[in-house]
Amino acid sequence: MKKLSLITLALLCVPAFAAGKMKVNGQKSPAEVVEKDGIYTVAPQGKTRIQLFPERAYTQVAENMEMEVIAEVSGKGSIGLGMHLYAPPLVWKGAVGSNTITVDSAETETVKAVLTVNKSGIKLALPFITVLSGEIKVKSLTTRYKNGLDKSNAATAPCLPQWKYNYANAVNCTMTDNVLKITTAGKMTEMFAPFQLAKDGDKIKFNGSISGNGKVSVGLYLYDKSRTWQGTVWKAVNVNGEVTTLPELTVATPKGKKAIAAVRPVIRINANSDVSFKDISTK
Repeated sequence: MKKLSLITLALLCVPAFAAGKMKVNGQKSPAEVVEKDGIYTVAPQGKTRIQLFPERAYTQVAENMEMEVIAEVSGKGSIGLGMHLYAPPLVWKGAVGSNTITVDSAETETVKAVLTVNKSGIKLALPFITVLSGEIKVKSLTTRYKNGLDKSNAATAPCLPQWKYNYANAVNCTMTDNVLKITTAGKMTEMFAPFQLAKDGDKIKFNGSISGNGKVSVGLYLYDKSRTWQGTVWKAVNVNGEVTTLPELTVATPKGKKAIAAVRPVIRINANSDVSFKDISTK
């Protein structure tokens, strides 16, 4: 497949949409757009441009935010990817889109455009794909934050050494000079460390520093000798600047649960936080 250069534009992080759940603009005759088994076959006639977009797949965005629009397509022709931009409560303020992308593949392939929200006051965006010419099959349309964190990249995204993501919902997740920066929007992100042996009364100290602004909780996932989860203990950390004294937690079997034999340290970055982690460890 040959691609032309892409204009920057901003988008979101949402689940895949079956093409059958999309709306269509620009269709002049039934033959131009045919949906079957959740896939749209789009063949504009003449100078017609046909645009497909999910009905209500809005995402939160902000000025200058970089995102990706991702489509699964096949066929032969030309398309564009883009985003409609909205100010509150839902006032359309125009759109941003890619340059022309050439599609030439009988098999389904993934095409992407990295885009930037280029207007002020924008809070929501809605992705679209425009079929400009040829015959294109559209299987899915998704959007995600360019440096975001979600299920699709949780296993490969930057994380603290030896830690893993449990809940992956961030609009920004980057590692620079061994400092992990995470920015959340409406959902929290959570990561945990490997198992370590522990019993009632043991104290687990979190070390390192957390900087930025937001709310973080540090905790211990509690497990019995069979590694069956028995509960969690938590302590909150309000971050406003830099916090270098982190909590110490005491292992305690919850009432009615089996005796604790192991723990996994856990860090939860709550919604609407912008925080960085440096030299995090537990002992």
